[in-house]
Amino acid sequence: MEIEFEDKELREMSDIGVAEWFHKRFPSGASLHWWVSTFESLETSLSPVRDVPSEKRRERLVVGMQLLTLAVQEGEIETSLGAYWLIRFAALSLRFDPPMDELPDQLTPDGAAKWAIDNMPLSREQALADSAEREAQYENPPKDFYAPVDVTGEVPEFAPDTRFAALRETEMILSALVWISGHLSDTDTRGKVQEWLDIRQSL
Repeated sequence: MEIEFEDKELREMSDIGVAEWFHKRFPSGASLHWWVSTFESLETSLSPVRDVPSEKRRERLVVGMQLLTLAVQEGEIETSLGAYWLIRFAALSLRFDPPMDELPDQLTPDGAAKWAIDNMPLSREQALADSAEREAQYENPPKDFYAPVDVTGEVPEFAPDTRFAALRETEMILSALVWISGHLSDTDTRGKVQEWLDIRQSL
């Protein structure tokens, strides 16, 4: 079950630390579903329409970042998914009026964007090349491109297509970068983000 981000859970994490709390609760690691559900629960708990004190919002957002960092560091989730959710958290922090202050750098638009750019699954050149190859494959698919049909009615084993997984992860990150691209103050980071967004429509 995902975290509901109530005071009891937050107090326990504060007492023993996020990493110790997680390893105590999940000594063998957690499923991808648990991680995504937990991040979604955090996001829901921080909705601007909810009556949550600003300090509590900040505390929950920082806990979410710490969990996300732990998940990436320990290989619980892919780095690309971590980048996507980090940007999502940074975008969430922009929805409050007055704005949240004293957030860790990674939760600011500049910090989240820089971390994502530094951890892109592909270079821009490789992303464009893979996109062109994917398009060519879809236009002229090989015989084994589609799932085979068994005339006996049984469902045959079919391996999922992982050839363009890194490209799909890159596209996922770019879809999130759009949310914070207009809030970047660091010139270098803003320029790198724009270089990526300039090729987004070509992928």
